[in-house]
Amino acid sequence: MRSPQHDGDTVNLDTLSSTLAEILADYQPGPPMTAARVLAWVRQFREDEQEAILLELAHAFRAVYFSRDRVRACVVGWMERLLGGHDPDAALGRIRFLDVQRREASQSALLRLADDWLRARWGRGVESCGRGSPPLTYVYLDDAVNTGNRIRYDLAGTAHGTSRGWLRRSVAPGSRLLIYVLCCHLAGWRYAGRAIADAAGGAGVEWGLLSELDLNNERVPGSDAECLWPEAPGDDQAVFPHSGGFGFRPPGTPPQERFFRSPETRRILEQAFLREGIRLLGESRGDAPRSEQRPLGFEVLPTPGFGTLFSTYRNIPNNAPLVLWVGRGGARPWIPLLPRRSG
Repeated sequence: MRSPQHDGDTVNLDTLSSTLAEILADYQPGPPMTAARVLAWVRQFREDEQEAILLELAHAFRAVYFSRDRVRACVVGWMERLLGGHDPDAALGRIRFLDVQRREASQSALLRLADDWLRARWGRGVESCGRGSPPLTYVYLDDAVNTGNRIRYDLAGTAHGTSRGWLRRSVAPGSRLLIYVLCCHLAGWRYAGRAIADAAGGAGVEWGLLSELDLNNERVPGSDAECLWPEAPGDDQAVFPHSGGFGFRPPGTPPQERFFRSPETRRILEQAFLREGIRLLGESRGDAPRSEQRPLGFEVLPTPGFGTLFSTYRNIPNNAPLVLWVGRGGARPWIPLLPRRSG
């Protein structure tokens, strides 16, 4: 197979590994990110796939990887817009930061960044804000809307009422809820947003969402398909001999490739990640996975997987392809590129 081309020249693995290592340099879980570590990871794939994989990941992660500096700049920029030209003491007295997730989850990390900036700029932390009387402006921070489950459960509760979300508890009518996330996957938001709108309407709360990055992961013909959504593998029995039940990407989707570098290298990346993800799941018969952990990432729906490449310096979601974050020992070990922490 001919090697993928970039700017008219063949790109070697050493150069590409160095480029990707620089992009992911501050990723925290696991050993320090180096070109040698990237090279060891990519060499687990077939030789004719390795350059395409590195080309596509370097291209995608420039857009969807949030380093610590990028996260801090985003949070600070949003906080400055939140306060606007208002008197900070008066404004902060009317703003309360929600802390409704378990400790050391992504919300805690963003709250710490907001707290650091507030203390350095205004001499007060997030816990001292919102001391005024209701109605108040409440702020919900998180790194991403992926499937939409977490933000839905946090704010609106479960569908059958087994868990009540924040909006269904003691929120004063006339209050305002501002949701800020780094990345919003549109399919997940479409699911969660309906429940949040219903709960907010019932509570008499105005609300809005702002995200730094929107990814259109709607799996419908003609969508932008800004996620890993592989085409049917055809006759490649090493990828998936029984494709029944999996929704593969139809021809002509997306109409024009914008998220990935090229249709050809996208295809190589997706098929390689699908094939090795299936092997990591231990599906020796080649059947569709029988759990919600799928080759391209956690998802309840019967698909190859959620397929996001979004990640931050502190973690990668379990909705990302397994080949990026799952490690395995034994006779056929697998070294992850971005080991995942459980928080």
